[in-house]
Amino acid sequence: RKEPIMTFALLYRPRYWWYEILDVLRRLSLTCFLLIFDDPADMIIFALGVSIIMVVVQRECQPYLDPWLASISNLAHWQIVFCVMVILLLQSKMVAARNFVGIGVMLVLVNLVLLAAIFLDTKKSLDRVKKFKQLIEDRQREAEFAAAEAAKAGAGLRS
Repeated sequence: RKEPIMTFALLYRPRYWWYEILDVLRRLSLTCFLLIFDDPADMIIFALGVSIIMVVVQRECQPYLDPWLASISNLAHWQIVFCVMVILLLQSKMVAARNFVGIGVMLVLVNLVLLAAIFLDTKKSLDRVKKFKQLIEDRQREAEFAAAEAAKAGAGLRS
């Protein structure tokens, strides 16, 4: 019988068992902990800091075992950064209200481009790993064949 906690533990590389806890803290930071601040500017700076730090942590640690899950998580982290940056633009009054639709369209396009780029990169990486594993298997077979031939040649010399 599979333990319920194993569902969470099997998503991550063993040395990153703590990543789920960090991810929950990130979610709480970007939702509940923002309420600590009274000033919207402080909220945005805090959210931007947390989201950028988490992009770096997630990308550098690469805690997920599944490369597709890692890619989708990376995309989600970048989407959060972009959303916070748009909120920063809107709160700074640098963008007029008539440009809100343009900004929304830009966010959708950026998300689609990121999705395509991450998908293609992950697919290429998996293909490279597959080719590398095949190369290793081929080299091992060649080495075993060469060892068997050397053993036959050695047995022929002894007789």
